[in-house]
Amino acid sequence: MKDRADEIVAETLSAVTEAGVEISALPPELRASIASHQTNLTNLAAALLAGGQSEEVVRSTLNQLFASYKQELARTIVALREQNGPN
Repeated sequence: MKDRADEIVAETLSAVTEAGVEISALPPELRASIASHQTNLTNLAAALLAGGQSEEVVRSTLNQLFASYKQELARTIVALREQNGPN
């Protein structure tokens, strides 16, 4: 269950890297926040799968949760880029 939950969460979070954001280039605090969210989402996905929910329901739930986090993350990344200037 945990391996499948990891895969589903990784697919959901791939939107961050698809947006051209290199996670390793982010400040440590932001990387820690992303890692924490990923752990929480993985635990949620594993619990939903263990509870008998279909992968479709799990993906839908994660996508809904990630949509608001993605907006927050994007705003934070833009603010950091503006604050630090071009690299």
